[in-house]
Amino acid sequence: MAQTVQLTDSIYRIFRHKPALTAKFDSRNTFVTGNKASVWGIKVGLVYRKSLTVGIGYSWLQSEIYEKDRWNNEGPYYEARVRLQYIAPFIDYTFYRKGPWEVNLPVQLGFGKSWLTLPRQPQDLKKDWVVLYEPSMGVEYKFFRYFAVGGGYGYRIMLLNNKQLVSRFTSPMYVLRFRILFGELYKLYQKEMVVDE
Repeated sequence: MAQTVQLTDSIYRIFRHKPALTAKFDSRNTFVTGNKASVWGIKVGLVYRKSLTVGIGYSWLQSEIYEKDRWNNEGPYYEARVRLQYIAPFIDYTFYRKGPWEVNLPVQLGFGKSWLTLPRQPQDLKKDWVVLYEPSMGVEYKFFRYFAVGGGYGYRIMLLNNKQLVSRFTSPMYVLRFRILFGELYKLYQKEMVVDE
C-alpha cells in the first residue's frame, strides 16, 4: 500500500513539470508468419522531467510480405501483399541515465487494420480491425546535445487479429530509433533570443 502511494506521488510530481516536445522515427524489425519484416513508425509526444514521455504514433508494415489469395474467391490465385497500419498511444519511462546514455521502458497499444492488396486491383481485400500490444526495453545515446539514437528489444502481442488473413503478426522484435530533442533546441533558441536583446 505504501509503495503504491509513493509511486502515485512520484508520477504526480513528474506531471507537475512543464513538458518538452519530442519526435521520433523508429524501425521495428520483426517477423510476419516466419518472414523477416520491418514496421516503420513516427511518434510525437511530451517529455516530463526528462523521465516520462507520453504521446501517439503511427506505424505501418514497410516490408513486402505476400500470401496467396484471389479476387472474390474466384479465378486464379495471386500473390497478395499483406498490409498493416495502426495508430498507437505510447508511454516511455526512463529509469536509468548516466552521461549521454539512457535506458527506458517503452510500451504502446496499437489500434488499426490489416488487409490484402492484389496487383492491378483498386479495392482492398479482407480488411479488418487489429489491436496489438508492444512492450520493450531500449537504450539511447545522445549526441550533439540535440539528437539521440537507440535500439531495443521487445515483443508484439496481437490482442485482436484479422482472422481472415493467414499472416500472423505476434512476434519478437528489435527496435532502431532516431529522436530529436526539441527541449534542448528550445533552450538554445531562448538563449539566442536573450543575446539578441
